[in-house]
Amino acid sequence: MKTILARLFIGTVSSITALIIAVNFPIKYIFAANNDEGKINQIAESVTVQVNSQTDDGSGVIIAKNGDVYTVATNNHVVCYGGDPANCSNSNIKYTIRTYENKDYPVISINRLQKTKNEPDLAIITFKSQTIYPVAPIGNSDLIKRTFMIHVSGFPQTEKHSGPQRELALTTGHIIGYSRDASDGYTLRYDATTLKGMSGGPVFDHQGRLIAIHGQGGQQPLEIVDREGFTLESSAKSGLNAGIPINTLMAMRSQVGQLLANIQIDNTPPISDFSLERPNTPESYYIRAMVRLDNQNLSGSLADLKTVLQSQPSNAEAYFYSGFIKAQQGDQQGAIADYSKAIQLDKSLAAAYNNRGLIYYKLEEMSKAIDDFNEALRLEPRRANTLFNRGQSYYRLRQYQQAITDHTQAIQIRPDFAKAYAQRGAAYYRIGNRDKAMEDFQQAARLFQAQGKTAEYQKVLQLMKDIR
Repeated sequence: MKTILARLFIGTVSSITALIIAVNFPIKYIFAANNDEGKINQIAESVTVQVNSQTDDGSGVIIAKNGDVYTVATNNHVVCYGGDPANCSNSNIKYTIRTYENKDYPVISINRLQKTKNEPDLAIITFKSQTIYPVAPIGNSDLIKRTFMIHVSGFPQTEKHSGPQRELALTTGHIIGYSRDASDGYTLRYDATTLKGMSGGPVFDHQGRLIAIHGQGGQQPLEIVDREGFTLESSAKSGLNAGIPINTLMAMRSQVGQLLANIQIDNTPPISDFSLERPNTPESYYIRAMVRLDNQNLSGSLADLKTVLQSQPSNAEAYFYSGFIKAQQGDQQGAIADYSKAIQLDKSLAAAYNNRGLIYYKLEEMSKAIDDFNEALRLEPRRANTLFNRGQSYYRLRQYQQAITDHTQAIQIRPDFAKAYAQRGAAYYRIGNRDKAMEDFQQAARLFQAQGKTAEYQKVLQLMKDIR
């Protein structure tokens, strides 16, 4: 199994607004250049596994062994088709584990620890093998502090690789902060970023100990109201990802019997590698920029990124985040210029194309928006949110059939994508297919209700009432 290693710098994934458009962020890979990073790369390769099925792909980490039975921690949403923790429709879905030796094993049990949206997005799955595989060393996530270096491992879906063909990626970053009231247990926030397919993968501290399970991106408010009048509230990714602390899983281990009974926790404190108050290198200024971004200090974050770019004028990711902040501040032309510079420096940054396309959408330059979404999808063809964005651009151009095609593909990738159902329903209504429109609105309403999105649920109900 080949590991992807590259010297990029930072990024994340995407979300939606409604008529709502998704902001994406790029990915950063760690380069195994010293002993600690080489050790972490070796650990990550041996304990990170693929979780595959005919519906979607995710990642996981081996955390225990009992005889020939191996226990893997992952996200519940990786093994819960349909998106509703209380009603996972998995009866006909077969899950398999692929290890670093490219061997596939059927999943023999699934213990879903998340029964409702108020519980942590965790699941424990098992497989049997006569091969001896290592298990991840476990750290104490309560000892992790802001600015500590961490590493995220998983198997991203890319333009060329999906399913079992995915390759391992190891990303690096720092702890940015905590969100104690975060949904689904995602309280640990960091700037190491991921692509689709890495959900359920391990987060290691700089000593190579498992301290969290990755699975979610941060969010900031973002809304675009379509001139057709159909508005749903949502959010866009902030560029900071989140994981569930391993201590959260340890507190729930009694729910899975003896599978995790013998796990030992290493309580040695991790090491911080720089002072947030006194940055003196481009990387330390960059990390402080991310902390400030997470704290909504946009001007301070932008000032730190400017300092980074003075000494690293070819840092595509710094330009990317500069563009993101300028867009948040309302400087759309400045954002376009920075995203364009990021693309000039690194033409593989699908997130930069997506986000520049979003700005063109807001400026009602739909052809340019579609061009950028096309390029983002060429690089990441299974990005449901970018398909959604392009579908909404076609909708604005009144090219309703193309909008329906994009929303349908988005739904195939994400069956719980309520907004895609709602927007496809709107497109069906525009071409006079009232029956299909009502079917999609009804499904959107069911999903919004199951996901606890009361405002969106009520809006779809009102829309259904209006068109009856």
